[in-house]
Formats: sequence, C-alpha cells, structure tokens
Amino acid sequence: IAVPPNDVEALTEALIRVAGDADLRQTLTQKGLEYARRFSWQITAERTAAAYRDALAMDNPRQR
Repeated sequence: IAVPPNDVEALTEALIRVAGDADLRQTLTQKGLEYARRFSWQITAERTAAAYRDALAMDNPRQR
C-alpha cells in the first residue's frame, strides 16, 4: 500500500485498513516474503566486493 510520504491521514487510513482486514494482511505478508526471497547475503556480499573493487580501480589509474 503506497501513501504520500507526508500525508498523515492517508497513512492512518492505510494502517487502519491493514489492521482491520485479515485477508489483506495475509496477502501483503505473502507478497513481502516473496519479495524478500529475491535477496541473499551471498549476492549482497558479491555486490559489495564489486563496488569496493570498482572504487579502488577508480582511485588507482593503473588498474583501469
């Protein structure tokens, strides 16, 4: 559920909707778990190492 970042009323309505709708809560829980499966610590570590290698290469022109 997306709400404008500074719209307190919209956020309040969204929270009330989720709190009062068990089916919606279940759907959002499932979608959240499916989305989380796209990430792993292994991929995070590999991308972090690659970013460090790129930064080091930029700092050392001989490694370009």
